[in-house]
Amino acid sequence: MHARLNEGMECNMGMDREQHRVLVTGGAGAIGQVVCRALRAGGQMVRGFDRRPAVEADEGLTGELLDAAALDAACAGMDTVVHLAATTDDADFLTRLVPDNVIGLFHVLEAAVRQRVRRVVLASSIQVVNGCRWPADRPLTVADGTCATNHYAATKVLAEECAKLYARKHGLSTLAVRIGWFARNAGEYARIARSHGGQDIYLSHGDAARFFTCAVTSPTPAPGAYAVLFATSRPVHGPGVDLETARTVIGYEPQDVWPSDTLDAAWRPSS
Repeated sequence: MHARLNEGMECNMGMDREQHRVLVTGGAGAIGQVVCRALRAGGQMVRGFDRRPAVEADEGLTGELLDAAALDAACAGMDTVVHLAATTDDADFLTRLVPDNVIGLFHVLEAAVRQRVRRVVLASSIQVVNGCRWPADRPLTVADGTCATNHYAATKVLAEECAKLYARKHGLSTLAVRIGWFARNAGEYARIARSHGGQDIYLSHGDAARFFTCAVTSPTPAPGAYAVLFATSRPVHGPGVDLETARTVIGYEPQDVWPSDTLDAAWRPSS
C-alpha cells in the first residue's frame, strides 16, 4: 500500500524534504486514516489523536477535543497540526456541534499556539457553499463567499475565520480546506453516482492523500499567512470549484475524476 501511496504524491511546486512531525486529529476517521497513511508513506512522523487509536499513525493518542491538557500533550513537539476531528453533518447544535466543532476547535488552536506549532491545516467543508449560486461559465471561487445551509456548515465558516485570525494574531501558517465529497463507505459512493453535481465536487481517496501531503510539505503559506482552498478531484461535467488557487499555494494537482480513484479502486464497490 505504501508503494502505491508514493505514486503521484510529488507536489507541483516541490516538496519540503525536511521530515515533518504532524499531529492528525481525527486520525482514526475515514479521511484521517487516508491522511495518516499518506503522510507516513512520504516519510513524515505522524501522531494521531482521536477517541479511538489511530492505527495508521506512528503514535496514537486517545482523548477528547474538550480536554485542553490532552491536546497540549498531543501538540507537543509537532511542526504541523492537521485538524480533521469534528462532528459531521447537521447534528444537534448545542450538544454536538458547539462542543466538538466550536469549543474543540478553540482548544486545538490554543494548544497549537502554546506548543509553538508552525502550521495548522483546518478542515472546512464544501458545504459552506451549498447555498451559493454556482456560476455556469467558471469555477466557484472563495471570492464568491459562503452560503451555509445548516449549522454544521456554519461551524466550518467559523473555522475559516479562525484560520485567518490565528495567522494574523499568532503568526501561524494556516490553511482552511473546503473538503469535497469524500466517500467514507460504499453507500456514499452510491449517492455520488446518483448525483450529477456531486460528481463535480467528489474528492477521491487518492486525491485526498495528495492534497494533504501538499498541505503539510509546501513552503507556503508563510508564517503569519493563511489561505482558504478547495480540495476536490477533477470535475466531470461543469467547471466545478477553483482548484487553481490550491495549485498556486501548495502545488496540489488532482489526478482522479469520478468514478476513478487511483488509491482505492479495489476498495470501491463494483458497478
